[in-house]
Amino acid sequence: MNNMIKISTLLLFLAISVSSISQIQYVDIVPDKILNNTIDTIDINSDGIDDLIFTQESNIPNQDAHGVGVTLLHTNVEFVGNPPPYDPSHFYTYKLDSNILVDANADNKSWVVKLGPNDAVRIMYMFFYNVPYHLGEWINGVTNGYLGIRIKINNKWHYGWIRMDVPIGAQQLTIKDFAYNLEAEQGIYTGQQNNYTHNLILVNYDKSNCENILIYERDSFSHLAYDKIYSLNNNGQYDSIGYVNASSPPYFTHSDSSLVSRQQSYKITAVDSANIEWIKSDSINSLYASINKDVNNNFILNWTAFTNANFSQYIIYRTDTFCEKLVAIDTVPSNIISYNISSSLLDSSCNEFQVGIALSNVVNVPGIGLIDTIKSNIATENFFFQLNPIAGFRSELINNGFINKVQFYDTSRADIQQWYWYFGDGSSSNLRNPQHEFLPGKYTVSLKISNCFGEDSTSIIDYIDIIDGVNNLSVNQKLRLYPNPTTNSVEIIGVYGVVNLKIFSSRGILLMNKRIDANQNIELNNYPKGIYHIIIEQDKLFYSRSIIKQ
Repeated sequence: MNNMIKISTLLLFLAISVSSISQIQYVDIVPDKILNNTIDTIDINSDGIDDLIFTQESNIPNQDAHGVGVTLLHTNVEFVGNPPPYDPSHFYTYKLDSNILVDANADNKSWVVKLGPNDAVRIMYMFFYNVPYHLGEWINGVTNGYLGIRIKINNKWHYGWIRMDVPIGAQQLTIKDFAYNLEAEQGIYTGQQNNYTHNLILVNYDKSNCENILIYERDSFSHLAYDKIYSLNNNGQYDSIGYVNASSPPYFTHSDSSLVSRQQSYKITAVDSANIEWIKSDSINSLYASINKDVNNNFILNWTAFTNANFSQYIIYRTDTFCEKLVAIDTVPSNIISYNISSSLLDSSCNEFQVGIALSNVVNVPGIGLIDTIKSNIATENFFFQLNPIAGFRSELINNGFINKVQFYDTSRADIQQWYWYFGDGSSSNLRNPQHEFLPGKYTVSLKISNCFGEDSTSIIDYIDIIDGVNNLSVNQKLRLYPNPTTNSVEIIGVYGVVNLKIFSSRGILLMNKRIDANQNIELNNYPKGIYHIIIEQDKLFYSRSIIKQ
């Protein structure tokens, strides 16, 4: 075999352009290297050490033939090949088609090793004019044929490929490009130039179902079997939370009680038909909003920055007068992650805020519908975040002549999704803050609420007491705290007997939890100025109020 191909000591270096995308190192030889009675080398991992020599010789003496071949220069590089049965004394390189997995199994073929310091050229293809057969697989004219390779880096194998053309007759050899996997012991498909990645579009919180919606784009990848979804745990590690089949639309819904109480980050991987998992996509996080106070006791809406998305501004949402829906009230540039809440935006009912990002294009998610805005969780000024619902309500009398109408307000804790009011006269409502007209008499009012974390209900006996006669109306408001604001203490009005009292700081820290007589004032002398959240429980009834200490 040494007589067939003469190896020159002249080394011709390749002119290349290199790009590294994710874990695949790809080298495009520019221009293509054409060997015609010449040789050239390839340094696969750019460490300054040549790994392979390629040759093409024409008119080989005494053979009247043309030949192309490859030589391994050291023991840390190998190629896919095997001895054909007609010549067991030599190894030959296999020609691989595109999209063939190159890994330890090497498409059920063998890895050829360097035999010694004087190892000869391994035949790719030898064309004999005067014999009836050809040596090697690169025959009949090969365009975009692949040689499977692997190189040992830090004592671990990295798999790759080299793409070449060989014409009929083997008069020349064209070397076009090559690539290898930067991740050790992981396979690569012939022709693969970059890693399969996902481009995440958004993480949107769906408060109706208490879940995040991940929507992403897939790159073209013929061997994709399924997408694997990861979320970041409290220890800073990504846990697998589910799969999306390649035949399914590229979106995933993540349900978890922690989603509404903290920011969540995600990554996605592609798993191919050989069960190889490609490197994770860049992480993307959900928005998480909260309300805090600055040194001057001003309320500030803060949120986490939304990553890996192009947008120009955040949108600030606030609940409307009746707490029925969130409406946009302002915008801030995308480099700002806080918003000063003016006192005019805070009242005694529900003060709920949310942060959003408008998408340039509406996304239609199968089974979910149109999504045009990325939205955070809901932040309230009470700093008391409740996942499981706790029912509560208040009301106001609407004095309108002979009409005995009452405006009800839901004061329940948590992000409530459904309401059912029973007014004690056979009437009901599913609105959050309904109005109802009563005839003279006493009525027990009940409210049942629910969200995806559970349900709760409360009833107040004889809550409505309307006396017959014009303008002789009275609404039993039950519990009030007076005075509010206060400088020292507050009086409990409308509740009698023993109650359970809880006091929370503006940040939701429990400061007091004890049973007291409702005739006893709530003393705030030892508390600094600020806003406190008061919860009073009695006979399964729940009252939630905020108090200002001046």
